[in-house]
Amino acid sequence: MGAEVEKTEYSSADRVRFREEVNHELETFTWLLAHAEFDSTFPKIGIEMELNLVDADMQPSLNNEAVLGHLGEHFQSELARFNIEVNVEPRPVATGASPSLEHVVLHHLQEAHDAADAEGCRMVPIGILPTLREEHLVGEWISAGSRYRALENALLKERGEGATIDITGPTGERVKQYTETIAPGAAATSLQLHRQVSPERFATFWNAAQLVAAVQVAVGANSPFLFGKRLWAETRIPLFEQMMDTRTPELRNQGVKSRALFGRDWIATPADLFRENIGSYPGLLPELFELPSTEGGPSSDRSGAGKGRAPKLPRLMLHNGTVWRWNRGIYDVVDGVPHLRVENRVLPAGPTAADTMANCALYYGLLRTLVDTTPEPWLGFSHAEAERNFYAAAEHGIEAELAWPGTTGTMPVTELVAEHLLPLAHAGLVSGGTTSEDADTYLGTVRRRCEKRTNGATWQVQAVERLEARGLDRDAALTEMTRLYWEANATHQPVDQWELPA
Repeated sequence: MGAEVEKTEYSSADRVRFREEVNHELETFTWLLAHAEFDSTFPKIGIEMELNLVDADMQPSLNNEAVLGHLGEHFQSELARFNIEVNVEPRPVATGASPSLEHVVLHHLQEAHDAADAEGCRMVPIGILPTLREEHLVGEWISAGSRYRALENALLKERGEGATIDITGPTGERVKQYTETIAPGAAATSLQLHRQVSPERFATFWNAAQLVAAVQVAVGANSPFLFGKRLWAETRIPLFEQMMDTRTPELRNQGVKSRALFGRDWIATPADLFRENIGSYPGLLPELFELPSTEGGPSSDRSGAGKGRAPKLPRLMLHNGTVWRWNRGIYDVVDGVPHLRVENRVLPAGPTAADTMANCALYYGLLRTLVDTTPEPWLGFSHAEAERNFYAAAEHGIEAELAWPGTTGTMPVTELVAEHLLPLAHAGLVSGGTTSEDADTYLGTVRRRCEKRTNGATWQVQAVERLEARGLDRDAALTEMTRLYWEANATHQPVDQWELPA
């Protein structure tokens, strides 16, 4: 959920000054793009994984503070007290689909398992915890830290009222409820993939990430249940958008864009995203922390940009973190040197490290091939079509039919991936330094999902259907399915190899 803040309430004067400061930092950012030397010689990738904590009965365990007490600097809290997050140390791009990265992911997940066990609970990597109910999101559900309270206050104040969740699944099951808290948003736990890029190639990488987002969601969906109802294959997508939407119905009717969005169009420069964020959305957390953002200068001082003292632009980055794009642009400074990266936020957590590696391989491999393709594949393919793809994938998952540049109409995503995109992903991985054998291993998991038409979402749905056929009611079936999911996760086998209950 981003950087910590000092306040939970802000004045009108705070907002006016924040607008001035963030626009000034945007000017500095634009100047840096043209004049500063960005770190891109040896680009890196990074991974963030959000995880759920449950008790022995598979119910949410509001115990993240105690669990985090057993863990190191790679772990931190997330929005709810049943969430934690692990950050994998940035690594060279060539390791984006490698046994070395898989080993690190497994190591961190085992650390989380052990820490949870020490506190009498368990860790479950899943897009939405199936046993979560509305009653778990009252009282002291929110994690410690002023940012979370500030965010809840700001969203409610900006909207002037609570939020409505309204999602209907393929069999007519529906969740429709009004809430005056952001608590339901804590149900959505994700896998975030970072790719460091140069300023010159940022727009190309971001556009490519937008194009492949639907494919990622379709084959990686893992969030079919919310509050006991079967909804979209990747319910996390509409849930999060509805919870972070600051618009009233009247503003939606006017065509005003939500703060949680897929995007508006392809971009030409990195500044396009940040400029749109500032021009379209008021400051949600107008924090005016007077922190030097370099080792020796104010937040927008350009003088040290070429001397290892690049400005950190903290207000610009704070504002950027309160516009929830599914592919987000990030500016950061490490050891005084600036860099840019694309943060891909479309995937759910889980089911296993093997599935995580398969999802990484597909994304990083496709990205590498698409950005080196001439002409750029998205030219002549409307961004609106990419957006339609994205929500079709979220709703239907592995059963989705998607459009793709150079093809006519739509086709089953399983056919699109298996016949057209896996060869591109394989070529991209190998050209980036992955061995052909490793590429085959990780992309093979994606191929089997397509052949079997299965992923985390379909496994969950089929398991619940079988358990209900044995006579269990929905709550009992979801609890038992979650237990079976947790046990299968411990085998480290990808979800396409999991057994279903008899």
